[in-house]
Order: sequence, then structure tokens, then C-alpha cells
Amino acid sequence: MANYPYKIQRIIDDGYQFNLGDYISKGFNLMMKNPGGFIGYFLLMMLIFIVLAVIPFLGALALMVIAPALMIGPFHVAAKIDRGEETQFSDFFRGFDKFGELFLANFLTGLIVIAAIIPGYALILGTLFTTMGTFSGDPYADPSDIANSMMGIFSSGLALVGLILVIIPAIYLSVSFVWAQMLVWFYDMRAWDAMMASRKLAGKQFWMVLVFGIVAGFIGGIGMLLLLVGILFTYPAMMCAQYAAFADVTQLNEDEPESDVLDHFAPSAE
Repeated sequence: MANYPYKIQRIIDDGYQFNLGDYISKGFNLMMKNPGGFIGYFLLMMLIFIVLAVIPFLGALALMVIAPALMIGPFHVAAKIDRGEETQFSDFFRGFDKFGELFLANFLTGLIVIAAIIPGYALILGTLFTTMGTFSGDPYADPSDIANSMMGIFSSGLALVGLILVIIPAIYLSVSFVWAQMLVWFYDMRAWDAMMASRKLAGKQFWMVLVFGIVAGFIGGIGMLLLLVGILFTYPAMMCAQYAAFADVTQLNEDEPESDVLDHFAPSAE
């Protein structure tokens, strides 16, 4: 049994409309109400990530630990702007207020994704090693034959099945857990409950949520074509768009009826 906030359980039960175009537009509008803050934080966050990335092992470990708290900051600021509240640059770092649950949600999501794609990778690597083993004992093997065999791996049935077993679980789980971090932050949910609630919410409009993610990623990528300068605008805007989608789907800024508040947490079967 899991306890979801009443509002979340009601939306899971009743469903919702997903207005993709509205979220993209609102994302740009929210970002442009504080462009200096969003762009400055994005630059600072990228600098932190780059510095940690060049530190062997410990840097990667530190990045994994602090990234969830850093990534939630723009959502928090977007929410304050959406509610007409004043913001400060320090608001971008408020994610550390719920550091533990944010990290746990991200860590568990990563473990589940890795576990889900292992069979596909094992099948691909098994096919690769089998093919390479054919030539490993032949010092006179023609390089062109090896290259042709390598190409044949990816046209073979087993390798194709392996690729499918990697792509489909990765896409499904990425969409399913897309709102887990925001559920932890905005609804004060525990990591596992937030992940399960996100899966159920996203599952109501799975294809629309997937298309939204693709469109947002495409718009963010456009910035990289503009001498990397455009991404300073498109990436924060798409984070605000992600917030806009979540806020609308979960009715974040709408007051609950009085009867709902009295029964704020309702039991839900997994």
C-alpha cells in the first residue's frame, strides 16, 4: 500500500488533459520573467558539472549525489514566478532542503533503468564477442572480413532484439519516472511513492508525455546549433515547460476542496 496525496490519487483515478503546446509557450514565458536568474544558474550549474566531471571517480560520485538537488532548483523558481512571488538567486539552491529524498528517487530510478536494459546489452555483447572470437585465433584474418562481420552483427536478428530490449525499457522508464523528482519536491512525497505515482500519472497520457519530451529535447537541441549560445535560453525554457506540464497535470496551484483537505492522504494499492 502507498499513500498518495488526495489530489494526486484523484488525478490518477480520473485522468487529465495534456496540452503540449501550452506548456512550451508557458515555459518560455516563465523563463523570460527572470532570464538573468535562469541563464546565470544554468551557466553556474554547467560549470559545477564540468569541474566535477574532470575529477577522477570522486568527481563522478559527487556529481551523482548533488545533481538531483541542483536540477530541482529551476522548477522551484518557476513555481514561485508562476504564483507571482518574488524570487532570489538563492532559491535555485533550495533543492538541498530535500536532498535525501531527491537523491534517493534519482538513485532508485537509475538502478531500475540499468537493471531493465542489462538483458539487451548482454545479448548485443554476447553476439559481438561470439563474432570476434571467430577471428581471435587467426592472425591472418582479413580486416575487411572482420569489418563486414561487425556490420553483420547489427543486421542479425539477435543483435536487433538486444537493441530493442535496450531502447524500449529505457524509453518507458524515462517517461514513467519523469515527474518523480517534482512529486518529491512539491508534494513532499517519499522517493518510492513519488516514483510509483509518477508512473501512474504519466501512464494516463504516455504517448503525449513522450512526444512532449521529444519536442522539448528538440527545442533544447536547437540552441546548440546557434554557436551554443541559444541553449542558454532554450534549456532553461524547456525546464520551465516541464514544470508547466507538471503543474497543470497535478493541478499544483489549484486549491483543494475543503473535503479533500480533511482527507489529504488516501490509500492506494500499488
